[in-house]
Amino acid sequence: MDKSYPQHIKIGRVGEDIARRWLISRGHKIISQNWRLFWSEIDIITLKDTKTFFVEVKTIARDHMSDFEKEGVDPIDNLHEKKIKKLMRAIEIYTSKNNIDDWELIGVLVYMAKVEKIAKVEMVDSI
Repeated sequence: MDKSYPQHIKIGRVGEDIARRWLISRGHKIISQNWRLFWSEIDIITLKDTKTFFVEVKTIARDHMSDFEKEGVDPIDNLHEKKIKKLMRAIEIYTSKNNIDDWELIGVLVYMAKVEKIAKVEMVDSI
């Protein structure tokens, strides 16, 4: 990624890549990544069995994994009601255009420790 991108964009893109690999390791097939409309973006769209999953990835980074607990930070805190409403409108358009009935919106939370170069991933079902 170009050095001119702000740090939070770079962290978000790395988090999406980690989430994508994590989903694949759990049997998801990636259908699309960064699917955009004028006013919204769906981070990842997957298929597992016959169900389509719309994935919102939230990533936060700290120097050490222990910093998350000390600071009491959680990536889910960045998933606001306004964002969910935008996602739901985008999902309605996508499912209508692609004739999809069986779907779910999930969250994938990525905790990145920069010094230790490790990440922890959690899934939030049915946002």
